[in-house]
Amino acid sequence: MYHHILIPVAGVKPDSADAALSIARNLLVSGGKITLIHVIEPVPGYALGEIPADIFRKSRDTIAEGLRALAATAGSDVHEQIAHGHAGREIVGMVDTAGVDCIIIKSHMPGMEDYLFGSTAAWVVRHAKCAVHVIR
Repeated sequence: MYHHILIPVAGVKPDSADAALSIARNLLVSGGKITLIHVIEPVPGYALGEIPADIFRKSRDTIAEGLRALAATAGSDVHEQIAHGHAGREIVGMVDTAGVDCIIIKSHMPGMEDYLFGSTAAWVVRHAKCAVHVIR
């Protein structure tokens, strides 16, 4: 049983974390905490000049609203967080900074790009210093 479970969320649709939340509920100790995290990856420098400045703020606001709504419907023990940076590093970094003892992360069937670059789930599995449950 775990005290603090982290669930990375790539999209903030109402059902985007249902499977992970269901598993987390079964693994969480009474009085435990669940954190939903969305990581905003940096935009490459060569593309920054082509994107209107306010698009980043609007995008972050939309993500924050969706994440808040998702957490609110999931229960009072579910909190949300937005991070900026490399998704895998930010997720794994939460293990030490927030006392996470379990990560529940979705994975997809690997495509060619995963063999070349690696997926976030694979990176988390290789580097996390806590239990990691991968779901498809």
